[in-house]
Amino acid sequence: MAILNQTARQARIATYKPGIITKLAGKIIDTGKPEFADLKSDKGKPMSSLNGEIILERDLRPDGSLKGVISVHPDNLAAILPELKNATLDKTGWKKHLDQFKVDGVDLLQEISIADPTPDEYELSAAEELATLDIDSMSDFEAKQKLKDIKAKSVLEG
Repeated sequence: MAILNQTARQARIATYKPGIITKLAGKIIDTGKPEFADLKSDKGKPMSSLNGEIILERDLRPDGSLKGVISVHPDNLAAILPELKNATLDKTGWKKHLDQFKVDGVDLLQEISIADPTPDEYELSAAEELATLDIDSMSDFEAKQKLKDIKAKSVLEG
């Protein structure tokens, strides 16, 4: 899978996060609210580290007690919305969560205007490419060529 570049990720977050927060306000975890009072650790302490995340699912034990929680940070959901919009197959596993949002009255992919992903969102900057470069797996020649390419790209980026 192609890696979304940092600039595109930040643009998606700025564009889609406000809509996500508005549409899914009731699912945003706040362990101080009664509807999230069951979100406690094994030691009985509120899972305050989840505050601000969107609850997707509670994993319950057979006796009905909380085993775990599946949640997502609004930034992460915002960053993947265009891919979810265009996914014809449920390869990412999001269908059940999106369907649950619909049951709860929010058709997220229809209620937020989501652009199609564009190829340039996956073009890494020279700095990002250098940071993700696995030089140990390359031959000396390949590494030298790749570094020359990154240097040329860096000059073009200014």
